[in-house]
Amino acid sequence: MERAILGLLLGPALGQRGYTIIYGSREPARDSVRALVAPSGGKAVATNQREAAAQAGIVVLAVTGDLLDEVTAKLGEFNGMIVAPRGAAGTAGCSRLV
Repeated sequence: MERAILGLLLGPALGQRGYTIIYGSREPARDSVRALVAPSGGKAVATNQREAAAQAGIVVLAVTGDLLDEVTAKLGEFNGMIVAPRGAAGTAGCSRLV
């Protein structure tokens, strides 16, 4: 539930304030992803997870801690970008975040 709330609130709130929002999804064409992009402003797009991370300066991970290593492994190199997991408890055991 927390993942859904974070995605449903943060992206649209920032997008409506003019920020570019790039949603990364395993299935970017899925109806639920399109429904998330729609209220997120004119600069919002959805793409695959690796491409979204490559384009972003800040990555917010809305996944549970048990999926963190799996998801970050698919994102490629972070190369100085800011990575913000959804909470300190969610970072336990993740070897890619420092």
